[in-house]
Amino acid sequence: ELFDARKADIWSCGIVLFMAIMGAPPIKYPHHNDDNFKLIINGQILQLIQSWNRAKYMTPVILDLLKKILTIESKRITLNEIKSHPWVKLN
Repeated sequence: ELFDARKADIWSCGIVLFMAIMGAPPIKYPHHNDDNFKLIINGQILQLIQSWNRAKYMTPVILDLLKKILTIESKRITLNEIKSHPWVKLN
């Protein structure tokens, strides 16, 4: 499979968005040995932030967007889909 820079950029934007909301990066390294990376890649972002006692900072709508951004490339949301996501439309 060829490298898709757009999908990598969307992942990076998701990391920045997560940091803006939570005040800390979700992972140390994007590697399968990182426990937080495993949670994120498996759609368990809520479990991660609950373990940090910070779930109150995450709304269901932004959680939905982050789960769609911070996932494997083949399932990652596109820029056009992000632009039409309810969280983006709210702002």
